[in-house]
Amino acid sequence: MGAWPVLSVLFALLGLAPARKVRGVRDLMVHGERAPGLCDSVTWEDGNASAWCSFLTLDGRRRRFEVKGYGPSRFEAGDEVEVAYWKNAPRTAVVVQDERNFARVHRVAAIACFGLAGVFGLTAALVAVR
Repeated sequence: MGAWPVLSVLFALLGLAPARKVRGVRDLMVHGERAPGLCDSVTWEDGNASAWCSFLTLDGRRRRFEVKGYGPSRFEAGDEVEVAYWKNAPRTAVVVQDERNFARVHRVAAIACFGLAGVFGLTAALVAVR
């Protein structure tokens, strides 16, 4: 067995991770807890901005989390946001206004991985026919 089938399976498996994240965030938006939040600060690294936001959980604990960005920040310090999180795991917090961007990035990653899996699978089939 050559490298092509192995690469096909590897990329198919790699595509499952971002696909599961998209589904998980969609479930979080529908079934998770909601809380008002505030973007406290914005940090920059290698031209990419990340916003640091905080919110209070139902039990009154303050949680702070990072909204990673690619390029300019979608949020500024002082922006009020809505946060969705799982009650039993507040570290899963997502800014509701960022959900579409989060899903889009992970959906593109999943499609790219599945596309490469298909290309490698087709190459494996063509090599096997020769």
